[in-house]
Amino acid sequence: MNIIKSLAFILLAAMALGFSACGSDEPDEPKQAAPAVVSTSPEQGSTTVEPGAISVTITYDKTISMTASDISKIQATGATISNVRTMKADLMLTATCAEEGQAVTITIPAGVVKNTDGVAAAAYSLSFTTKKTELPDPNAPDGHESAAQAVLNMTPGWNLGNTLDSYGDWIGDHQEPYKYETAWGQPVTDAHLMQAFKEKGFKGIRVPVTWYQHMDDQGNVDEAWMNRVQEVVDYVISQGMSTRPLCQAVDTDCHPLPELRPSPAVRGL
Repeated sequence: MNIIKSLAFILLAAMALGFSACGSDEPDEPKQAAPAVVSTSPEQGSTTVEPGAISVTITYDKTISMTASDISKIQATGATISNVRTMKADLMLTATCAEEGQAVTITIPAGVVKNTDGVAAAAYSLSFTTKKTELPDPNAPDGHESAAQAVLNMTPGWNLGNTLDSYGDWIGDHQEPYKYETAWGQPVTDAHLMQAFKEKGFKGIRVPVTWYQHMDDQGNVDEAWMNRVQEVVDYVISQGMSTRPLCQAVDTDCHPLPELRPSPAVRGL
């Protein structure tokens, strides 16, 4: 009888151990580390980014995801952002900034980006500056920009045509400046006109000038005409816009006269 009780006890103990082994939990798999940024485009701190719609890519070291509510948490200064999305390890968006030399910062708060295990990334900020056009020095030895540089330097501008470039035999030579300035139907230019163009966003004014009816046989320009051209150029300069009086070749070879005070930048013909 004791033997039977002993065998029963052993059997129950073995069954208990078996149940315990079957019910044990396997250890949890470790979760991936939080995503970390490994590269960006544009590069962090870049100063060569062209203004406009800028494609931005922030690459992490592992596959990432975001929710729709997370996307709205991404902020930017100096630009507006749109088209935010993720693809594998890349966070991509469009930053729109039309200003030259504008500092742009895109900020991704902590928790917005997560890995596939839901582990949140730390906050990250990408900063760069849009490229600023380097204008040639009008006082350089040659005094002129190349054609290629002129194209690079082009900005929104306006042409003061049919005004200081007006001419005609019916007017006669060496007359008062306003007679030429209004000869082709334009009014006399004043400072308010240039202020209006500045307020509308224009950055350059082309000022074509005809000289031949104001020159004597030695090539000297009438003082009154020279002063009037300088006055119009000063209207432009006072508004911080670029200009240079350009010579219209009519019956003679001519060039912008060096006596005129240099303007901030040279504009090509």
